[in-house]
Amino acid sequence: MRRGHRSVIAALLVALCCRTPAPIATAPSPVVPGPPAALQASTGRALVELDPSAPENGKLVVERIDAADAAAKLSISALSDAELQPLLARLEPLPAMTPAAPAMRPPSAAPVPSSPVAPIALVPLQGKQIADAAPAPPPPAPPPTPDAVGPLSPPPEILPSGEVDEASEVHVRFPEAMVPVAEVGVAKQAPATIAPAIAGSWRWIDTRVARFTATKRFPGASRFTVTVPAGIRALSGAALDKSITSSFSTASISLERVVMQQVRPDAPLLLELDQPFDAAMLAKHIRIEHAKKPLPFEVVTVAQAKEQWMRDPRFQLDKLKIPTHSLVLAPKPAWPAGSNLKVVLAAGATSSEGPLPTKQDAARDVVVVKPFTLRGVECANAADAKLDQKCPANSFMYVRFTNGVRRWRSDQVTIDSKIVAQQGGSYAIHILVPPDVGRRHAVEVAADLIDEYGQPLTGVRRAAFTTTPQTFSSYMRADSGVIILDPRFEIPQWRVEAAAIAALRIQLYRVEPADYFAFAKFDDTRRGRPPGTLVHDKQHP
Repeated sequence: MRRGHRSVIAALLVALCCRTPAPIATAPSPVVPGPPAALQASTGRALVELDPSAPENGKLVVERIDAADAAAKLSISALSDAELQPLLARLEPLPAMTPAAPAMRPPSAAPVPSSPVAPIALVPLQGKQIADAAPAPPPPAPPPTPDAVGPLSPPPEILPSGEVDEASEVHVRFPEAMVPVAEVGVAKQAPATIAPAIAGSWRWIDTRVARFTATKRFPGASRFTVTVPAGIRALSGAALDKSITSSFSTASISLERVVMQQVRPDAPLLLELDQPFDAAMLAKHIRIEHAKKPLPFEVVTVAQAKEQWMRDPRFQLDKLKIPTHSLVLAPKPAWPAGSNLKVVLAAGATSSEGPLPTKQDAARDVVVVKPFTLRGVECANAADAKLDQKCPANSFMYVRFTNGVRRWRSDQVTIDSKIVAQQGGSYAIHILVPPDVGRRHAVEVAADLIDEYGQPLTGVRRAAFTTTPQTFSSYMRADSGVIILDPRFEIPQWRVEAAAIAALRIQLYRVEPADYFAFAKFDDTRRGRPPGTLVHDKQHP
């Protein structure tokens, strides 16, 4: 320990005093009085007095030495005891140590066990487990006193109201919360009554709105009254001071449509209604009119009607959908051919769902097709079909009928009992007129020809016509306007087609792109001379 102190102090002395540096010119130092004797006496350390007036001795010279140079040039040697003691004497004395450390309290003893430790034995349960009794519900909060709150206002709103087509729900909207949020859902008690009663359930859809949903839709042709009773109380304590009622009615029976809107004179009518009914009772409120006059009819079954519907090739009975609420009315004996009928459901008709009758007439239209007859022949120079006609030779003639032809064979329409070239149309068959002039011919139609409704041909089956000289219709076709001729042709061509025209004068002008707007102006007015250079002007007989 002592040797270590020597080494440290020796290194310090070497660094500060071993080398005497060259004197550095400094300003004169002020005179500093020496340390008083009292300071030496109090510390017990030797003090060195510096005399600033001496020329060289007594001056403290400090020079900064580079660490690398110092390590290379310095030499370290141990101090002797005689050299070390004066240095140790200059150090501050160590603080005095307490002779002994304070005594610590001995540790506490462990608690004495109250009884000997015994292991816990796990024994399986025996017998039947008894469930805990359900806790008693908390007592309801006492309602506010009537004096504390006013009546429930405004009164609840009840929907629907008035006349509606159909209904399956009723909503009652209160002005404030009637149930807590936890009770939103199935209502514990119905907030309103419906008369007449109908199967369904009440549900709170929020704290203010109750909804009744019917198991099935509300019956039609019926009136219902919804009543919110007096005394029903909101969460705030406000109570309804008097009952609130609202009524609504569902629509009476309605004639939705006539399923087949275009029928043969012998075909029954299929009516679709929106509610169940008694056929005999409902038939008393139905009229079928033609020209504002009622027509006789009878109620028949669907099976009976199918025998008549099968005669019409348009109807595919295997794909025909019979409405749920339908009524079939057959003519006695037939509807007027080619007529427009009105099927009327009169006011006062009732259904099986409810007692409310219809308030006004409701009508639907039906078209009865015409009988299948031969109208005559129509030629190019005739405005209408006739049974006796004059037709130019080598022109087309049209054999016209009242209804569309379903299908035909070439031997069913002949000229002078000879088969001729034919083409089909919806209401006509096209035939080429013979080339001879001044001869009289007859068009004959077979009796087994049928129309698109499956009706056979009735009435006359023969029409006559006389051939006249062939006529030619004037015709000309040519591209007009600004034409760009194809330069790939050796001789550029502009084509003109004409027929039955005595003479044509053709003028051609050569134009440049800059002439386009001038030509557009000329094309609008057709006044003056066209732009460009005239390159062709010739009369063609």
